[in-house]
Amino acid sequence: MRHIRLILPVLLAIPVAIVLMGAGEPSTPEEIDLLRKKAEKTMRDGNIKEACDLYQKLALDPGDNPVLVGNDLNQAIACLNQLNRANENDSFREKVVNVHSNNWRLLYAAAQSYFNDQHYGTIIAGEFQRGPHRGGDGKWVNSFERDRARALQLMVLAMGIGEAQVESLPALAGNNPPPLFVDVADLHLQLARMLMGYSGYGEAWRLQFLSDLAQLPDYDEGYRHYGGDSGRGAPVDEDGNPVFHKVPKSWSQAASDGERWRWTLNRAMELNPGRANQVLMDLAGFFGQQFDVQTMAYYGALFGRSDDDDTKKDDSGPFAVQTLGED
Repeated sequence: MRHIRLILPVLLAIPVAIVLMGAGEPSTPEEIDLLRKKAEKTMRDGNIKEACDLYQKLALDPGDNPVLVGNDLNQAIACLNQLNRANENDSFREKVVNVHSNNWRLLYAAAQSYFNDQHYGTIIAGEFQRGPHRGGDGKWVNSFERDRARALQLMVLAMGIGEAQVESLPALAGNNPPPLFVDVADLHLQLARMLMGYSGYGEAWRLQFLSDLAQLPDYDEGYRHYGGDSGRGAPVDEDGNPVFHKVPKSWSQAASDGERWRWTLNRAMELNPGRANQVLMDLAGFFGQQFDVQTMAYYGALFGRSDDDDTKKDDSGPFAVQTLGED
């Protein structure tokens, strides 16, 4: 079934204070290839500063290879980190996004870069400086939720462009999708992982909320602690039924991040049936983590079972596990 094109809201002004670079005349493919070879050699030779300049020049060139520009961005970010210049990452990333705003592969790479970057820094004179800061001044903050939100913004934009390109091709038939379908399916899988974030067993309740992608959240004070709220258990609705997060008809109709997550996984299978087993394993692993009988080992007291008396056999309620069928 052909996928109906996503209607994306006007999401996103560039969120960080940057100086937008006007795109100059694009270099020719031959010039780009020569520059990339020089950057690669310079990197191998250990000249990180020069390599950084070359990769930045490549990524900011409107004529850069649309398939390889994402790697040029990542190489430049890696160089900046090695040079202890992580505070330049954000403005550079946004400049590259501005130059290649119609390239879904670059938007995808930029989103991953945000999601995988170091999520801490300091606020100095009202501006966020990513990474370690010497001198002791400024306010120490973590940027995980803000980085995740910006990554999601970029991924949604990339998804819209990628889906439009998919629609321009013949409908998928059989189990051998064209390369574009495979690549866009992988984008959806990565989007699903970003929606999940680090919401493991203890923080799955977060998926019941719908992240606001129209604006970025503030920076949080101190470090972010992952999985520190395991006492909540698996989420349930108002009637006490487990929350499985239904699959909505479209991204825009999702009522929560959990429903967005289910939709992106489902869409990945539609685009590339070869990913079906991986998606089903991801779903099984998550729901097993949430609802498998093993989870009761940590919540016996909640069901009225005391660890002080193990002589009484409780076959009632949640502990009647042996009565369950194989299905």
